[in-house]
Order: sequence, then structure tokens, then C-alpha cells
Amino acid sequence: MDKKEAVAYLESFESFRSKFSLEKITVLLESLENPEKSFESVKVAGTNGKGSTATFLHSILSASGIKTGLYISPHVLDYNERIQVNSRPISDADFGRIIGMIKTVLDEKKLESSFFEILTAAAFLYFREKGVRLAVLETGLGGRLDATNTASGAVSIITNIELDHTNILGSNFENIAKEKVQILSEGGTLITAEPKQNVLRVFREHCTEKNANLLVQKLSFNYRPLTQSIREQDFDFVLKDKAIKKLKIKMVGSHQFENASLAVTAALTLKQKGFPVDDESIRLGLLEAFIPGRFHAVRDSPLTILDSSHNPAGCMALSRALKQLVRGKNITLVFGCSEDKRYDQMLSILLPLANRAYFTRAKHRGTNPNDFIKYAKQCRPGLEMQPIGDVSTAVKTARDTIPSSSVLLVCGSLFVVGEALHAFGYAPQKPF
Repeated sequence: MDKKEAVAYLESFESFRSKFSLEKITVLLESLENPEKSFESVKVAGTNGKGSTATFLHSILSASGIKTGLYISPHVLDYNERIQVNSRPISDADFGRIIGMIKTVLDEKKLESSFFEILTAAAFLYFREKGVRLAVLETGLGGRLDATNTASGAVSIITNIELDHTNILGSNFENIAKEKVQILSEGGTLITAEPKQNVLRVFREHCTEKNANLLVQKLSFNYRPLTQSIREQDFDFVLKDKAIKKLKIKMVGSHQFENASLAVTAALTLKQKGFPVDDESIRLGLLEAFIPGRFHAVRDSPLTILDSSHNPAGCMALSRALKQLVRGKNITLVFGCSEDKRYDQMLSILLPLANRAYFTRAKHRGTNPNDFIKYAKQCRPGLEMQPIGDVSTAVKTARDTIPSSSVLLVCGSLFVVGEALHAFGYAPQKPF
């Protein structure tokens, strides 16, 4: 099976099961001789920031000389981004070959599966082949019944808990927290930046049940921002009596201080468990970590920022970053989001920042732009706005009509950002 055939095969499955269970993925992994048992893992869950946190940690561990895997979702530009070893995405040939191996097992044993389960099994197989010692696994949805939870590890991270996917995970913070905290293994360590006391109470109770440690930002570890710019920022970090000064990161926005600090805390916790992490590998790993589409400045004139915020909490973080870094500039907004998102809440945060808006629709799961128009006319009457169904056309139209002194902001979903990156001709430094 080649890469194109593998992608077509994957996309023939539903993304997640309508009824969540670990039964099918467990049977599949057993049929593949349990690749998830060949490495240790750090599982990263949460509503926002988990992809950035996982990437920071993976980069630190790679800089430490540890053979490290990374499994994240969704991708921005290419499926290969989802499965990496030491910052190198899986090759097209390996991607096709491994998906083909899984298809053979599913067909021969007449097993059912889903898109995410197949990709998770593919990542685990690839990690075993490459001799990965430690894998950083971003959960897909929830935690307890997520396919990544078939792996075990001594360290788990929950970035934060917001009301997202409530139809699946529960309608309040405590219920969502109870689902996500199940990624914690017996005797492990849970690291979180979650500030809400009702959620922390759930975490503490579960840690007691699991005989596990709990490290909470501002109580066990913290950071102090130093400088911020459009393309980099730095901060001081402290964990108990351990301090590391002036750590620099290229992922921008105050929320990235938090994500980086979670990763540093996890790395130092792994050091206590025998992994060869030192201050220099932390410093280098943070500096090298980058994901396209996270407050990503792709052009200077006009300043063009792409951001993958896809829920109200993410839009709030984006709003704070804009107010800190581009205060006083006119902003032209290009917005589109997936059909299951609360676009009214997202737009209520973003529209007050905009002088003009173009509403668009990603090819995958996009909301009709006319729905945005209806809401925007109520929220910002008089704002100049236009629906343009194709992301590439919307981006190019906006770019060609705004003055060079303005800011072009493209946001709302990873799918929109991915199509916008293609429109701008963006290519990663390391070819997929």
C-alpha cells in the first residue's frame, strides 16, 4: 500500500466510534503483538494546549539523546506529522507500509476499527520498529476510553479542562475531568496547569486512589515571563527549589509559557525516574520546538498571523496575545470553524478586535460561512464582512485588499489554518 492508498483507506473510516470503548483497539493491538508494551509513555490530555505541550516535551527529550516518539493530532499540513521520532515525521513509504500491515490484520481477523484507532496502532508499530524508548502521546478525545490509553506511563499531563465535546465527555467540568484524569497510571505523576478548584479536587481524589503524585502550576511549579515578540519569547522557570533562567521559545503567546512549563516539569520528573535530561537539553529542546499554525507569523507585510484556536478558550488566549503583541493595529479577520464548534462564542471574542471580516469554510467539516454572517451582523452591526467559501480564495482576497500596516489574522480551526498555509506556499524546514 502506498501513501495515497493509505490515506484513502483511513478516510473511509469514521474518525471516532459513536460508542467509545477500548475493546476493539485492545484486540487489534494484541493481533499486532502488543507494540504499546515496547516503550514507556507520557500521555498528554486537556482541552487546549496539549499539542504544543507534547511538542515541547518531545523536543526536550530528543535533545536529551533519548529515542523519543511523538503522536499528535490532527495534522496541519500532512498526515505524516502525526507520527514522529526525534522530530522526524514518518516517511511516506513507512506510512503506507504500516497502514497496509494493519489493514491486512483487520481483514484477516475480520476486526472492526476506527480512523483514530488505526492511526494509533500505526504509531505504536512504528515506534516499536524504530526502537523508541519513550513516546509522548497526545490523547484524541477524552482520556479514559481514548485509544492512546492502552499505553502506560509514569508521567501524565492534563493541560486544562474546558467545556468541549460535552455530548461525549459530559456537560460539566467535573465530569470531563473524571474522563481525562483516567490517563494516570498507578503510582505515577500527574502534572497540570488547571486552576479551577472543583477540577483539582477531582484530580486529587484520583491521585489518592492511584497512589500518585500531583504537581500543580503555581503550587508546585511556575514561570515568570520576561520578554515577548511576534516570533519568540522567553521566561524563567522554577520547580520547587530548581530554577532555570531565561528559557527561549519560538511558539508565541502567553499561553505558550504555560505549555512550555508543563513540558519542563514533565522532563524534570522523568529525570528523577532515570532519564538523562539536563538543563541544556531543556533549553535547546524548547528553542527548537515549533508547530506551524500556533500564533504563526508567516509574513511581515502585511503582518499575517495564522492561529489554530478552535474553541472559546483558545480564542481568549489568541485575543490576549493580539492585545499584547499587535496593539493598535487594524485587524482583518479570516475565520472558519468546524461544524461542531460554538462559533457564536468564538466570534463574540474575535469580532470586537476586527475592522473587517471574511468568513470561509475548510474542505473538511467546515461550517457554512453564511451562518457566521448571520451572527456577525447581530454581534458587530456595521462591520464590513464577506463570505468566501474557499479558504485559499478568502486568504488571497484579504491579503490583496488590506494595507501593509494592518494585520491579517486567519483562525478558527486547524483545517482552515492548514489550507491557508498551503495558500501561502508554506513548507516546513524538514520535508515530510
